[in-house]
Amino acid sequence: MHENKKCHHFKVGKALGFKNSSYICSMKQIKALFLTVFFGIVALLAVSCGKQGEQRVQQISDVDLQLDRAHQTHNYDSLLLLVDSFSAAGVLSDIKTNYWLGYVHQRKGQQRLAEVYWKHAVNDEANDPVSLDFYAKSASRLASLLLLKGDYE
Repeated sequence: MHENKKCHHFKVGKALGFKNSSYICSMKQIKALFLTVFFGIVALLAVSCGKQGEQRVQQISDVDLQLDRAHQTHNYDSLLLLVDSFSAAGVLSDIKTNYWLGYVHQRKGQQRLAEVYWKHAVNDEANDPVSLDFYAKSASRLASLLLLKGDYE
């Protein structure tokens, strides 16, 4: 059937090791095959990267939920333990870790430690909106602490 056409033939199946294979006659068919394979690979990569991103977001929201539960129940020892373990696992950013450590120590009456942690949080660089939020919280708590202490500028 394809033998009557005057086009450039090559066997796709032979290259792949198939005995009975079809001919690809035109450049349009070659481009269509190439684009189909290309977009299939891109789709697979997007799906696999999306799943990893979703898992990371789910992990972060679980961490935030656990921290919020300990915060709402005023269980500061548990909150301190959670912050230390999540920070060691690399799940919490430095700003978030320093904010929560400052918060726990301030609630326990350890104002000097709270000041140290909030100063560390303010000195860290905030690159994303969540870090910027905790930067602002740390700066606000530090300013309030320094105001009460009488050590403001």
